[in-house]
Amino acid sequence: MDSFKQAALKILNKNGPLHYREIAKRAVEKKYIKSVGKTPWASMNALLSVDIKQKGDNSKFIRLEPGIFYINPLNVIENQKKIKRKINLSKINKKITSKQKGDIAEAKVAELITLYGDEGLSCYRPISDDEGIDLVVKRSWGNYQATY
Repeated sequence: MDSFKQAALKILNKNGPLHYREIAKRAVEKKYIKSVGKTPWASMNALLSVDIKQKGDNSKFIRLEPGIFYINPLNVIENQKKIKRKINLSKINKKITSKQKGDIAEAKVAELITLYGDEGLSCYRPISDDEGIDLVVKRSWGNYQATY
């Protein structure tokens, strides 16, 4: 048997946003929870509401409308970031030199500036390569240019 919150996570993960009565009904039907009382839906509502009130943005749940709950996307995103960090940090190739790492970092930064920067930004690597990240970023405003 799961706790009410664990059961709610399973159900919301499979079905999307639901009313607390429907969450409780499905949890009992799937035997995720065993309800001793006559109102498992009231317990579900209370437990999810208290979790949101006490934990705020760190809660695994959000209330979309009165009575309608869903999985907190901020919590999901944060968990995905933690998992990605663990994977990325554990798989760095130990044979890559510092220069190669620097070149990769420069390429990534240039890519991010180009993809997500303001309109009119262009990014390139200069011919001379000093230590550190060597990028030239230019912004064009019509006939005017500024270099950073």
